[in-house]
Amino acid sequence: MWLISGPFDDEAGNVTTTKTKLLVAGKKYNLGRKDRQLVVNNKKISRDHCDFTVGPYAEESLDDPCFVPKLEIYNAKEKAMSIDRGGEPFIVDPLSPYELQSGDTVNIVAGISVKVEWKRITCFLPPARNWPSIPRQDCASLGISVVTTTHALVTHHITSKYEFTIPLATSLLSAVQLVKVEWLQECIRLGTTEDDTNPFKSTPLEQAFVLPLESKFRPAFSPGLPSTFKSFKFWEPNEERLNFLNGYRFVLLANKNGEVDGDTRELCLRGGGEYDGFPMTSGHAKWRQMLAKAKRKKEEVGINVVIVTDDRAIQMTVGPTKWQEMATDAHT
Repeated sequence: MWLISGPFDDEAGNVTTTKTKLLVAGKKYNLGRKDRQLVVNNKKISRDHCDFTVGPYAEESLDDPCFVPKLEIYNAKEKAMSIDRGGEPFIVDPLSPYELQSGDTVNIVAGISVKVEWKRITCFLPPARNWPSIPRQDCASLGISVVTTTHALVTHHITSKYEFTIPLATSLLSAVQLVKVEWLQECIRLGTTEDDTNPFKSTPLEQAFVLPLESKFRPAFSPGLPSTFKSFKFWEPNEERLNFLNGYRFVLLANKNGEVDGDTRELCLRGGGEYDGFPMTSGHAKWRQMLAKAKRKKEEVGINVVIVTDDRAIQMTVGPTKWQEMATDAHT
């Protein structure tokens, strides 16, 4: 989501306050002293001072959290403007466009500046039959990415309840917000509902960027959840969990096709751990070799090795009786 912050909509001459507004994809915003989408009420600012234009955000880009639509400023004045980009100055020539980057501060006149920022919102919406329809075009226009598989850049995990699942554990290890789908729906409503009393029919987020509080859209506790974990604090983002699995190497049992469970693999990686896939069809000798190698790693570099069982992989390959022998080897 492209945001712009500056001394907007204040009393004449006051440039000390700051208000943040949403810039919607595919739209142009005029900045001027009055009667414009972006109003800086100061005599130094002309009626048509500059424009900010956000490039398109196609629906096809929704599943790419790395995608950022282009943001461009057009200097409508006959005097140059300057941009502060990480302490380095850049010049916007008169009557010329210039592509902006997140974090840029645009000095529109001496003593008055605005700042632009790309705020990444990526929602993980796991496949489910009971989800309401989410308008993809609305998400794209707001700059909200929606993915159906876990991703390192996810900021919000959509879930109806708190429960112990591998995807939810992955989000806990990544300091991701857990919210109900109604949170995303409210974001869309605030970003797409036009205000008929506004001369430009700007939406609430275009007038003042304030996202709905995640704490008002908390999932329900699963009935089978132990009482110890029926606390909202446990499920809140916690940066202390980042890299929680660092120093661990997980052995994931692969099925007869040599494939490991994708969700479990992602959990290991997102937690800062490492993993190896062990094909169950490799035989007992290879299994013992792997265990010996794991023991050496523990003794030499202190890496803890954890074997993650997979009932489906066991049933499809060696069977429960053979697995019991392999498990005995692992314990000894």
